[in-house]
Amino acid sequence: MRELVQLRFANKTALGFPIGREYRIFMYGKQVLGYGYYWDGDDPLSLLTPTERDQVIALAVKAAGRMDVPFLAVDIGQLEDGRWIVIETGDAQFSSVSQIPLLPLWHEISKIGYATD
Repeated sequence: MRELVQLRFANKTALGFPIGREYRIFMYGKQVLGYGYYWDGDDPLSLLTPTERDQVIALAVKAAGRMDVPFLAVDIGQLEDGRWIVIETGDAQFSSVSQIPLLPLWHEISKIGYATD
């Protein structure tokens, strides 16, 4: 069970559920492999300013630093008051890629290699 928070939104689903401003970030340790808007479709809130991108990435890196998981998906959302929060974390190998560009993500994953120790 988790708290339902009021995220900033511009669109709603067909059933009226707000499509909150949320991003998924794939992390390997504290390294960002890729990120993108969480929801499918066009949304005027999907684009991040450089400052917003820096805030989202910094929060994802901070969250990943608290986890003892090498490959992680971190979802970050923006509250109605403009603050960014961690919505949830998950096992990246079972997370959808949302609107993350696939070729750059796979390229970053391919550079990780295998641990030898």
